[in-house]
Amino acid sequence: MKYVMLLLLAAPLFGQPSEGTDLIDMGADVIPSYTQNGLGMPLLDSTLQYSWSIIRAADGSKQFTFTAKKCNYIAYVNDPIFGGTLWTIIPVPVCNPLAESSALTLGPISAALQEFYNYHPNAPHDAPIYNPAPPTTPPNPFAEAVLRPKLSTVTPATPPNPQMIFLDGLTYNLLQFDLTAQKITSTVVVPSTTGPLGIRPVLMGAAHEVWTANGGNQVTVADLTTQAVVTNIMAPAVPQAAPPTGIVFTPDGTMAFEAIGFFSPDSAGNNGALVAFDAVNRKVSSTLLLKNGPTAILMAPDGLTVYLLSPSGQLTYYDVLSGTADLSLSTYTPGLAGGYPGSSAQVFITPDGTHLYWNINYLIVGFDLTTHKISSTLNTGLPSTSPSTMQMSQDGSRIWLTNAGGTVAVYDVPTGGLLGTITADPLSAIYISPVN
Repeated sequence: MKYVMLLLLAAPLFGQPSEGTDLIDMGADVIPSYTQNGLGMPLLDSTLQYSWSIIRAADGSKQFTFTAKKCNYIAYVNDPIFGGTLWTIIPVPVCNPLAESSALTLGPISAALQEFYNYHPNAPHDAPIYNPAPPTTPPNPFAEAVLRPKLSTVTPATPPNPQMIFLDGLTYNLLQFDLTAQKITSTVVVPSTTGPLGIRPVLMGAAHEVWTANGGNQVTVADLTTQAVVTNIMAPAVPQAAPPTGIVFTPDGTMAFEAIGFFSPDSAGNNGALVAFDAVNRKVSSTLLLKNGPTAILMAPDGLTVYLLSPSGQLTYYDVLSGTADLSLSTYTPGLAGGYPGSSAQVFITPDGTHLYWNINYLIVGFDLTTHKISSTLNTGLPSTSPSTMQMSQDGSRIWLTNAGGTVAVYDVPTGGLLGTITADPLSAIYISPVN
């Protein structure tokens, strides 16, 4: 299915602005949505495809152009004999433009439009232009580059209303904190003080559903809008005392995955499990037992692969569409130091889905997911004490690493250079805003 999508999206690359105009910023993506067949396996149901651009003319006026469409890959019909619904995979997807009102509610489009209004706010501009035809910019938003976008060279726009969501480690409260108003806006009591948490993405509007791993065989789903627990999902195939590692979602929010490590091997020698959830109906779809107990879980930006890392440095590729762990390998590259060291490291995936980055004390290590080898190792220059926090910027261009003494090192991903250091309070935790 991955190769089919690549062929369907192949098209000429983005065009350039006409002479006398400057391309200020642009973006594009394909958001997949999945359904399940009778065996509980995920199938590609549809995709939302969008792009946008901000240009400025020689006279200083600015223009926002955007387009969005939905492509269906499965057709549904009513069964005239037995009732119910039948489905079939469409050989050629059926694509239709979204209504402009719906396109405007897509999170990335909404954020881009806010950026447009914030950029030189007093400059003259026309109303946003929707669903343009070639040769305006961009002439074809659904090019091959959409699948593997390059790391951004333009600072992302600040969300119109940034929020922070976290667990209070003493009171069992799940909290939402408004970073603009500087106040708590939502509180939900959940049966965990440690989590981890997963914020379920939505295609339209703001995300409001938070999943909390309670340990082993239970996940709590909370709604920050209604400030209530929606349900508790049980995973009976997992030991109750098993510690959860993390929760990730496919980009469309239809599927969730929880990685769990066992305290001791089960009778078959398994040391962990990957639990797949139908996030729409809030139920377990499948449980995959793992020989290597996971200490980190990441979702690929295209939603097609889940990556699991173990304390021994093993990396497992889990294929979302087939529901199988189709590749497992060591992150230790012969002749190079820097394989994944386990739970002592924090790990991130770049927005183009090509690299993982983790820390080993004061070192930052890059791992190429295509060649399956370490691609870079940076000595940040921090004193050799355990770092407090490692964070990657939203566009994947920078990594921030702190040590226990409060020194912060900023690393530039595209160039591999150290941009500088900052002094903070000892044991400070660093959280990166979208514009850094």
